[in-house]
Amino acid sequence: MPFGFLQFMTIQLFLNIVGIILFCSGVSKLFNLKEFRIGLLYIPYVSRTISHIIAVFLPISEVVLAIGIIINIDIAKIGVILMCLVFCLVTLVILKNNLKVKCNCFMSSKSNFTLKTIYLNLFYIFIILFSFVVNSRENLVVSVLTSFAILIVLLLSLETYKNTKDIKSMISRNLL
Repeated sequence: MPFGFLQFMTIQLFLNIVGIILFCSGVSKLFNLKEFRIGLLYIPYVSRTISHIIAVFLPISEVVLAIGIIINIDIAKIGVILMCLVFCLVTLVILKNNLKVKCNCFMSSKSNFTLKTIYLNLFYIFIILFSFVVNSRENLVVSVLTSFAILIVLLLSLETYKNTKDIKSMISRNLL
């Protein structure tokens, strides 16, 4: 029983992280609506009219779906999966046309669409799909994947701690 609870809490942690990223991404787009809309015009097949619709609809959708995924609503999870798949398709079109288009995703207006964008979206899809399966305690795959997820959290925590320590060291030596 405790391991099932650990599985649930681990996947909920990852869902919350995805939700927070999605929420912040939507809010940052809302605060930079004009810049976001202009960036959309560089994407093939996006007209001026479509860019206006997407510029309003997408950030609001991201915020609403983020809240839904944080409170663990299945339809919101499905919505995020569909949104991530669309992001992957748009990224593929941009990369296929060898375009340098600002992503405006994951709270960054400086980075371009890259394969990393696709990998990140596929990782989010994996987390969400995994959340649908996590209630099956007998499933060995779920147990292994949960352990893997916990390992990733621990490694990220250690790396964050190390970076914080390095920054403090640089501040104490007046290098920063």
